Amino acid sequence: MKFFLLVYCLLLTACSTLGTNRTYLSEMESDDGHYFEAGVDFPVLAGDSGRTWRSKSEWMNRIPASEHTNQYRKVKSSLKHELQELEGTLSDNSLSLYEKHKFKFKSDSERIFFLRLPPNERAQYLQSKGISEGVEEKFLTPLERMRVIHQSEITLGMTKRDVEVSWGRPIRVEVAGNPSYENERWIYSYNGATKYVYFESGKVDGWE
Repeated sequence: MKFFLLVYCLLLTACSTLGTNRTYLSEMESDDGHYFEAGVDFPVLAGDSGRTWRSKSEWMNRIPASEHTNQYRKVKSSLKHELQELEGTLSDNSLSLYEKHKFKFKSDSERIFFLRLPPNERAQYLQSKGISEGVEEKFLTPLERMRVIHQSEITLGMTKRDVEVSWGRPIRVEVAGNPSYENERWIYSYNGATKYVYFESGKVDGWE
């Protein structure tokens, strides 16, 4: 009999414990004071700076790249190198036009395509892409015309006759399309160096 009474008391005690009101807040308040420690509770990766956030490019650099990714990076690096070389060969006039619009291109490939165009076609290309409204025609005053020619220089908007007076006759003339449009490239040679003057509608549109 005593045995059964003892079992009965134990059961009552267990049931009363199970019925204790244990809320989420009360459980969260029971803090054991222990925090996870790097290098003790979890391993630390080589090169880990301890920052809690990394950019996507940082994560990609920490992950072994696939063959496809390696090929993509090589192509991207090659395009960047080619673009830098083309930018370094621009004349002051061509560089000014390029700097004004280069951020409107979507990729390095588009910038390379643009820079590989003849200077006299670049303004038309920008206009066809909706990047530029076109290049304003420049008019020289008689005084400006005399000064430029006297210094054996050329400038935008000069006529073919002005260029002849300033630089003389070219060694070769190349005509683009219908000759009546007067879209031409004049080629000069000075001390072994070749220079080009581009005309659009009979007016200087660029040189290099």
